[in-house]
Amino acid sequence: MDTEEYRQLLEHAYSNKKRSVRLVRIMMRLMACSMRVVTATYIEYGQFEKRQTPVGEYWVAKIQGKDSTDREAETRPRAVFIPDDLMDEIHRYARRKNLGPEDRLFTFSKKTLQRDVYRSAGNAATATGNEEFRKVSAHDLRRYFATHLLFRQRVRPAVVRMLGGWKSDEAMYEYLVLPDDVLFTELADAGLLGTSYDKLHQRDHAEKIEATTARLGELVDEAEPDEAEAAWASMQDVFDDIDAITMGAADDSASGSTADQHPDENQFSLNQFGSDDFGSMDPAAAAKAAYLACLVLVSWSVTLAPVA
Repeated sequence: MDTEEYRQLLEHAYSNKKRSVRLVRIMMRLMACSMRVVTATYIEYGQFEKRQTPVGEYWVAKIQGKDSTDREAETRPRAVFIPDDLMDEIHRYARRKNLGPEDRLFTFSKKTLQRDVYRSAGNAATATGNEEFRKVSAHDLRRYFATHLLFRQRVRPAVVRMLGGWKSDEAMYEYLVLPDDVLFTELADAGLLGTSYDKLHQRDHAEKIEATTARLGELVDEAEPDEAEAAWASMQDVFDDIDAITMGAADDSASGSTADQHPDENQFSLNQFGSDDFGSMDPAAAAKAAYLACLVLVSWSVTLAPVA
């Protein structure tokens, strides 16, 4: 699932006389926080606690995790981090039901939880016309957790593996079924969409630069002004380093000539694409500068590859 499909699944959560939409959403969100179905089935209200961390206080659910790739492995404790808004929903539900620390959050079976996910996905398929929803299972919510953190939020694999309770990186990756949005974003970020990437080799850079530039343009168009400003600020160090090399080389080659008397007429700086007299940044200029940076870096890679 991509993020929009996950939102649609929650929006069309199944309900009946015994289980409200809110309760089924809580159940699905817990599994999207990495809980296995059996863990969510037997979770007790007292397993949720507020934990002090080096970066503040956050809610966790203390559970006994079991590696699904090793049926004989002993259970071991782990913490499932719970978003604050989800925890607020759990508290409201617990107060309404007058739950104590040892009371189960859900009073129905594992199969019921699984069926409720199937029914919610069926509702989403009917509402959106996307028949792919009918393939969604409870396990896909846990896959969504790993995919979202690994490939959308760029959290390190070791951290995601620990949070999800997988025995190894290999076990975690084998569990994943990557959705199209992740696959196409990865290809776009690599500058491979629209290129003959099956023919590319180390020095075939032209198509890749063109695709990368197009991707940069898309990102600039999508960016908010404050995001563009932050991106430009982070690029300045790169441009300064390039200037130090390229302009330094120009100084050396022009020494003893008339060029050193008028360096501005003979030297080129990437920073000329930067801010105007008022300190504002032009996103289109930033994209051009990034493109030139790509050209310089590619030039270096071609020149220095034989040396390396």
